[in-house]
Amino acid sequence: MAVPPFSSSFASAASPDRADAAASDVVPPAPRRRTTRATRIATVLLIVVLGGVVWWPFATHMIFEFSDFWFHIDEAQRMLTERRILEPHFLFHGLAIGLHLLVSQWSLETAGFVTLAGALTAAVVAAYLIVSSGAPAMPPWRHAATFVVLAYAVVLAGPVHVSAVSPHLAAGYVVANSYHNPTIVVLKPLALALFALVAGVRVRPATDVGRILAIAFFVVVSALAKPHYVVCLVPAAVVLAVWDRLRGAPTRWSVLVGVLPAAAAVLGWQYWIGRATRFRAGVEWAPFAFMSQYSDRIGPKFVLSIAFPLAVLCTLRRARADRALLLAWLAFGFGCARRTCWPSLAPASSTATSCGPPRSPARSSTSPP
Repeated sequence: MAVPPFSSSFASAASPDRADAAASDVVPPAPRRRTTRATRIATVLLIVVLGGVVWWPFATHMIFEFSDFWFHIDEAQRMLTERRILEPHFLFHGLAIGLHLLVSQWSLETAGFVTLAGALTAAVVAAYLIVSSGAPAMPPWRHAATFVVLAYAVVLAGPVHVSAVSPHLAAGYVVANSYHNPTIVVLKPLALALFALVAGVRVRPATDVGRILAIAFFVVVSALAKPHYVVCLVPAAVVLAVWDRLRGAPTRWSVLVGVLPAAAAVLGWQYWIGRATRFRAGVEWAPFAFMSQYSDRIGPKFVLSIAFPLAVLCTLRRARADRALLLAWLAFGFGCARRTCWPSLAPASSTATSCGPPRSPARSSTSPP
């Protein structure tokens, strides 16, 4: 006859010896296993090896055929010759010059290409560290296969493409991953690291001082690569802190202490150096001027650009409660607002445009829809 659970409990209470024996038979739950450091190191090495296979052919085609690579190499050559800063965001140029001087056999073009290949691989590593954060332990081969695929998916993701809307794969869309601009490519791994620090996704320094210094460092370095992400992240971090305060959640003041002073300093310096060198036209207001240079179907392309992340947000309840995802959406919203309506420095040769040269008849007649 089966003994009901309550009867065994009663018997244990009546007999202390039996209770001690029963207690000794209880097996405590096994602690949750974590992915070993060796597995993570092996996965990072796999990403680096695949980078040579995946990125080099891809980057060669993009850089030499459809990019601003040669313009920025010319700027780096001028900086090397004149020995002065010519761009407010000069990190790519500085890295290319440094590699060129360090390895004398490399031309400036080769050094610039190696810089971009390294930045692309570093972006995949940063994406891997983020998507694998908090993942349960699994066999090493499964861990590597799962998270390498997810990491590459992060850095290859793009808009939903409908050929009936436009045959062009980029023009007019909000492209999550851009490869034509070397400064954006160098920014990519730095922006991912900064996002992880601000959102608390992956790297969490042991002290607030360490967190503040780490955030401030990546704010400055990211802005020197390209200030676009910092300009979007600063208001997003402020809004998120205010939201945490209003709903009674712990407010991470160390994030704002790390972000705001560093951003004010580096962006102020870039504005000053930009006015003193290349960008002399000042600040101009031109809603939708930049986006309309390349397409007249901004509305449908915007919807296609956000279709997948919006579907995730609408269908997964836990996604709507994820603080890191909220920070990402806020930064994206401020980025869209800046791209469509906010002013920016215009080159000295431009007139009444927000982010580029004026739209000429020749350009508009050949630009993709």
